[in-house]
Amino acid sequence: MASAIPRHPHRYKQNITHNARISAKILAIAKNYPASVGRILWGGPTQYFDCTGTVIATENRNVVCTAAHCCYDSIKNTFYDKQNWIFAPQYKNGNSPYGKWTASKMYIGQAWVTNKGYYDADICLVVLSQLNNKRIADVVGAQGVGIDYPRGSVLISFGYPYDAGKGEEMSFCKGTAKAAKAYVGFLGQMVACTMDED
Repeated sequence: MASAIPRHPHRYKQNITHNARISAKILAIAKNYPASVGRILWGGPTQYFDCTGTVIATENRNVVCTAAHCCYDSIKNTFYDKQNWIFAPQYKNGNSPYGKWTASKMYIGQAWVTNKGYYDADICLVVLSQLNNKRIADVVGAQGVGIDYPRGSVLISFGYPYDAGKGEEMSFCKGTAKAAKAYVGFLGQMVACTMDED
């Protein structure tokens, strides 16, 4: 897993680049990071890609939320191979203390398939296979899901940025939610952060 290659499909505005300097005040290596957040890796046999995922509170206690571009190959118009797609909760420097969980089912909205690169639809829900007869949320806990939070709310974003630690350590940004300006046409909100999560 340490040889994963970061995926960078994002279209940044001109003033925001992949090589943007990381602000120590905004980005920090997480010390007590949540076990419900982990690194996603897929691909093989010679090349892997990575993203960040979060276990979310659902009735079946076995769902990870991530970006659609981490589940669906828009060039081939198909989902990535579920058996080579793993979620490693609280991953750090090649170690996954809670095991490696494979995907059972993946769900994305039709808007992502139809409008490639439409970041308002860049979401994927992944039902994981059980590991040792256990469901992921019973092992690592889960995060709640909030929709349409007002701007001005304080948010924390966790991820595995390539910019800091080569994607091997979880980092976070904390700040006030504002209108997103990083992606052209994106209607959502974001926290001021130079962390490039994938």
